[in-house]
Amino acid sequence: MFNLDVCLLTVQKVAFLLTVIFIGYLMRRSGKVEHKAAQVLSILTTHIFSPCYTLKTLPKNFTVDKLGSNLTVLALSCVLLLITVFLSRFLAKKLGRTDFETRSLCYVFAFANTGYFGYPVIEGVFGEAMLSQFMIFCIPFNITLYSYGYGLFMSAGKKINWKKILLSPVMLSYYLGIVMGLSGIAAKGFLADAVSGLGACMSPASMLSAGIVLGGFGAKKLLTGIRPYAYSLIRLVAIPALFGIPLFLAVYFGNINSVYLVLPMAALAMPVGLNTVVYPESFGYDASDNAKLCFVSFVMSILTLPIVFSLVSAV
Repeated sequence: MFNLDVCLLTVQKVAFLLTVIFIGYLMRRSGKVEHKAAQVLSILTTHIFSPCYTLKTLPKNFTVDKLGSNLTVLALSCVLLLITVFLSRFLAKKLGRTDFETRSLCYVFAFANTGYFGYPVIEGVFGEAMLSQFMIFCIPFNITLYSYGYGLFMSAGKKINWKKILLSPVMLSYYLGIVMGLSGIAAKGFLADAVSGLGACMSPASMLSAGIVLGGFGAKKLLTGIRPYAYSLIRLVAIPALFGIPLFLAVYFGNINSVYLVLPMAALAMPVGLNTVVYPESFGYDASDNAKLCFVSFVMSILTLPIVFSLVSAV
């Protein structure tokens, strides 16, 4: 059954994202900012905004009580993560034309935009309790994308520097967030305000960065090309269907809790994450094609996400 509320909410969230991206696009096209501004924003995002967002959200969800009641959810997440990473590597090697495109597709097919896009959608559709479970479900994915995913672009053309990856700002924030959550320590006073305020900058900064990169294209070039649409269909339709159909049958006929369908679909059906622009730009690589892919996937998700969530909510 088609859920109109889910459809309207999805359109609202995508419209917000596209609006900020469009602002960055107009700033670049008007000559107000140059391409280097995207790299600056990407560096700020990976070194300050993203770590602060992690320190704001992770300690609240990585607690002893919540982990104890969600061990099955974490186990499902780990299994799904392993399968998607291996699947993404297989697809990327088959479809990538260059080493950089192959690395980018490894990220695109393994990790979707579950953060600033996924969290508000999940909360609005399924409620705060489901959002809490979703954050726990995403912990293995987030740790992997901030390490392995980050390393895909850091190591382009050379051997992976695991020491540098594991000691990157985003990973250090994860270590600290886990310790704070398990110990019950929380940031207070001006530190809490600073973490909250800087963390809130992550989504606008990354979307502005994507828009600035996209500003290097004319509108015609931005919307042309088969590959961004093909890759978006794989991300938004093929991968969710591959996992969603057997999970749907298991929940529907096996009397399994529907949460084991909702959480994976929420993680897999989101559009391409803006880190495919943020990460390579922060290392000085040209992320133009990745920015085009992000844009196309966001636009296409207006159609795909309402269908996926309508089916999920029906169960």
